[in-house]
Amino acid sequence: MVVHGNELVMNKPIFHILKCSAMKRIGVSGFSVEKFLDSGEFTDFEFRVKPENYPDIAERKFHVHKQFLAMRNEVFYAMFFGDLAEQTEVVVTDVHPDGFDLLLRFFYSGKPKIKSINDALHARFAARKYLVQGLKEACSDYIATNLKADGLCSFIDYYMQSREPEMDAIVDSLLMSSGPAILTSKKFNFALEETVRYIVDKIRKVPEDSLIRAVFGWAQEQCVKSLQSDTPIEIKALMRSFFPKLRFLTMTAEEFVMGLSTWGLLNDAENLAILRNIVKRGSQPLPEGFCNDTTGRF
Repeated sequence: MVVHGNELVMNKPIFHILKCSAMKRIGVSGFSVEKFLDSGEFTDFEFRVKPENYPDIAERKFHVHKQFLAMRNEVFYAMFFGDLAEQTEVVVTDVHPDGFDLLLRFFYSGKPKIKSINDALHARFAARKYLVQGLKEACSDYIATNLKADGLCSFIDYYMQSREPEMDAIVDSLLMSSGPAILTSKKFNFALEETVRYIVDKIRKVPEDSLIRAVFGWAQEQCVKSLQSDTPIEIKALMRSFFPKLRFLTMTAEEFVMGLSTWGLLNDAENLAILRNIVKRGSQPLPEGFCNDTTGRF
């Protein structure tokens, strides 16, 4: 939302008080009015933030200064001096409270106050909505610097459930360089199915046997969890849905015989067909639905 052609007329007494009080605290070389966000002094508008996508998150209220935010951001300008000119509060349902808090603190302090990957994700979503390029870039920089293999599954989960436009480049970089650590991370077994499929498609520098064992462990966990629902998951059906992407023919005969073939997922004919093709490529046709890729992930 962009406003053209109108110049904001300040309520000079209120903003002058905010500015002068802040300058006394931090000196003329800097400018921050974050204290007034925390104290609620001189506020004249309330945001009630209750995201629909996070039903377990309690509503948070933020008391702000309309004219100050209008000077700092064109979206708030259009909001406060347009459709909401006569209102004193509004409910926000599409932004996480933590992200909204960080958005406001960026305006009031002039600095990003990001302390975690979750902070960066929530703040970046808010920054996109309110067209705050500086905060958006700061969040992306934080993610690129601080995202590690042990947090990758949760990070991809967030993307699968959100409206983020594209995956950060660091995700594919980690999948290329840190495969074993990702598969053994504590969060892997609890990741969304869409996340596991994304990892299977993109991961590199891991033995196929390790990947197959990781997916099998994840599938077992999903089956256990599903016992508490009305629609329990059958592990054979879940695992077989991954077969077109799992490169069985890159395993050694020993890995196959000691692992996958003993898990009760394949019938005798399928076991024999895969083993024969591992020993000698093309020795017999593969059953339908099995991956015939013989390229390793290294």
